[in-house]
Amino acid sequence: MAKDDSMPLYLVSATFGGNPIRKAMQARITANTIVHEDPGAPAAAGGPALVDVARYRVDVELIGRDPAALRDLKGATAASLVLTTKGDAGVSTTETLLKVYFHSFSGPYQVRSREDGGVVSAWGIRGTVQFVTGNTLAAVWVTA
Repeated sequence: MAKDDSMPLYLVSATFGGNPIRKAMQARITANTIVHEDPGAPAAAGGPALVDVARYRVDVELIGRDPAALRDLKGATAASLVLTTKGDAGVSTTETLLKVYFHSFSGPYQVRSREDGGVVSAWGIRGTVQFVTGNTLAAVWVTA
């Protein structure tokens, strides 16, 4: 996945800190990278004098049909978020995000029901992966 891309997921199940999240429906994972470029001296030719990655950031938005279950996540201690999805050819895929802290609400949304195709209400909560020194994207987001 390229930087600043977003990947939407339809969920089979979701857990936070090992506890199931009731009626979780969808998630969106967005990986952002902030790159800093120092152009160097104006008279110097060529590319930038310095390019460094100042910060990695992974955001997640979880959408579900039980607003109380999502409210319980806001402000909780950062923990692993495990999302089980229906992948290619119906094979289950697990996305694990380490140290997710949920901080703000989104929605409500009107979404299609998986059961009957009608329109139902859903709510969302946003969180951010907490990076520590030395972490890489591969260390905090694991797909199995």
